[in-house]
Amino acid sequence: YLSVLIEDLLTDEAQNLALPLLEELRVLSDLEAEGQTLLQIILVGQPGLEEHLSCPECDALRQRIAARCRLASLSEEETEGYIRHRVLVAGGDSQGLFTGEACQAIHRLAHGIPREVNLMAGEALMLAQTAGEGTVTAGHVSGAAVLLGFRSVVADAQAPRETESPASAQTVEVVGHVEAYSNLGEDEPFEAR
Repeated sequence: YLSVLIEDLLTDEAQNLALPLLEELRVLSDLEAEGQTLLQIILVGQPGLEEHLSCPECDALRQRIAARCRLASLSEEETEGYIRHRVLVAGGDSQGLFTGEACQAIHRLAHGIPREVNLMAGEALMLAQTAGEGTVTAGHVSGAAVLLGFRSVVADAQAPRETESPASAQTVEVVGHVEAYSNLGEDEPFEAR
């Protein structure tokens, strides 16, 4: 008996992969032993991944997608809970380090996208610490946004049309055993194919 080991390949920021590389991943997804796929590929990315995969050159890869998932952006309450949880896990004062107003300001700027929440919270925390202050305020968040020249992946002035995916989407694709996930900022049911 030959024991078959299935490996996973996780690729983040997959929207940045060139089409030839996506084709190479498709070829890798064809590897089999004893009728079992040897490699499960998981692609994670922003909305550009869905756009990338919709082009005709990706037809063969798209046909191998076993599951798709779109992850919604965090609500204002979830953003505050997320920030407080991360502070707690880091050993800090989860209730006193960030004011409620600071958490709200971070949510307004980052639109509940965890990667952007982390960036804004971290920069605002550094500003507060540099100023010798023990609490992060909405003013620190505003200062952090200016220092970073921050602009969310969600266009502030442009709301997405109903037929479009918002720019906050995070997509994950699984080929053959390739997954696709998307963070759309709206509630959508899990779609498996």
